Amino acid sequence: MSRTSSKPKVYIYNEGKGFVTKVSTNTTDDCPEVVFIRTKVCITPKIKQEKHEEEILSLKQNFSEFSNDFLKKCDGFSDDYIFTCSLAEKSVQFNKKSHLHYDIFLKPKIITNFEDIKTKLEYIFEKLNEHLTTLFDKYNLTTV
Repeated sequence: MSRTSSKPKVYIYNEGKGFVTKVSTNTTDDCPEVVFIRTKVCITPKIKQEKHEEEILSLKQNFSEFSNDFLKKCDGFSDDYIFTCSLAEKSVQFNKKSHLHYDIFLKPKIITNFEDIKTKLEYIFEKLNEHLTTLFDKYNLTTV
């Protein structure tokens, strides 16, 4: 007897400005207990200089603080969430692509079907990506 394997639905958003975001869950259940947002964007410095570590560390700290404050205020989700942001600050160089990633795992307060949750997740990643774009300008970075 063979089993049919089903996979969770994954929604991929290719926004302008180089952001690629995936929204999904780690289960095939119609009413997931955990959902996630995973975003990747390629960046490079606008200005040639020997090191960019300070700017990258400041960007990551600022983005993490903003994200954590924003996620704690998000309606419909528990403040028991996981947020990570990664970018190797030592590898960032002028005219070289570097990948910034962030992942968020959230628990809906009311477990409902994924389609209902998806709109709220879209709002979250749009706001976070908007803030990242502002930070890129502040720290002389651009998307590629």
